[in-house]
Amino acid sequence: MVKEVPGDPKKAQGSLFHHLSTYSLVYSMAAIMLCEAQVVTTNERELLHTSASLSCSLKTHQEVLIVTWQKMKATSPENMVTFSKNHGVEVQPVFKGRVNITHLGLSDSTITFWNTTLEDEGCYMCLFNTFGSGKISGKTCLTLYVQPIVSLNYTFFEDHLNITCSATARPAPIINWKVDGSGIENSTESLSHPNGTTSVTSILHIRDPESQVGKEVICKVLHLGTVKDFKQTVTKGFWFSIPLLLSIVSLVILLVLISILLYWKRHRNQDRVLNLAVDTSSEITTKDLKEKKKEEEEGGEKEEEEVEGNGEEEDGDEDEEAEAATGKQAAEDDENDDVDTKKQKTNEDD
Repeated sequence: MVKEVPGDPKKAQGSLFHHLSTYSLVYSMAAIMLCEAQVVTTNERELLHTSASLSCSLKTHQEVLIVTWQKMKATSPENMVTFSKNHGVEVQPVFKGRVNITHLGLSDSTITFWNTTLEDEGCYMCLFNTFGSGKISGKTCLTLYVQPIVSLNYTFFEDHLNITCSATARPAPIINWKVDGSGIENSTESLSHPNGTTSVTSILHIRDPESQVGKEVICKVLHLGTVKDFKQTVTKGFWFSIPLLLSIVSLVILLVLISILLYWKRHRNQDRVLNLAVDTSSEITTKDLKEKKKEEEEGGEKEEEEVEGNGEEEDGDEDEEAEAATGKQAAEDDENDDVDTKKQKTNEDD
């Protein structure tokens, strides 16, 4: 015989609270869905850096006092702009010049972004404050995109062929290939840019380059549900060869070195000729100075000799005059002696 054990009152109360909470949550969700069902909205996708509009329409007949637009954020909604009959349009300072209400209605409201930026992408809430029924809200989202910019090219290497397809867009594009042949490998990489776009680059590595010559390669770019084909026919042009490249680089370096050497030799010869000319000019100048100095010295010696010669002649003349005077005096003395002798002899005769 099994004995029944009475249930725990605390557990019963907890179970009841749990059921009531569940019912409250379901009721709240139903109320929200009912409110949102009363507001008709459409999500919009617009080109980046162009104008974009979001609309809400209330399908009930409640009296609307004020319409408020909010930007939904992770923490809490941010008020953007309001409209009422009493106060008109009021735009928050942060959004002035960027957004405004362009359809002034209490049951139908439209906001317009004049020039969309990345910050404008997201979801927005339109709130209709009604008399007696409170707030009735709707949600609409804005998505911004950038059309793909695609480039397709190929490069021949010594032992393989690379075909590159690159697409830049927002959101990120998807690249597929349509190409015939075997021994083909594919590598893809993505790069995000600060402007919100993403570049996707896909490279086909073909081991047998000649097998693709004359054939058409198609790069298929998928973006926002639309596929566009970009075609390229491979033609045999310049074959990239590493040995050839090294030879060309070596030749260029050699020519540059030869040019530098010739320039250096020419510059050196010019310096040598200039130095030789300077030395020759210096030697000539020195020689002229020496000759001039020598001539001056010789001229000085000649002048001294002439002065000495003139002095000797003057001394000779003086000596001759002295000798003549002496001779004259001697003659006079002789004459006087003769006169005295004669006088003496006369006296003796007497």
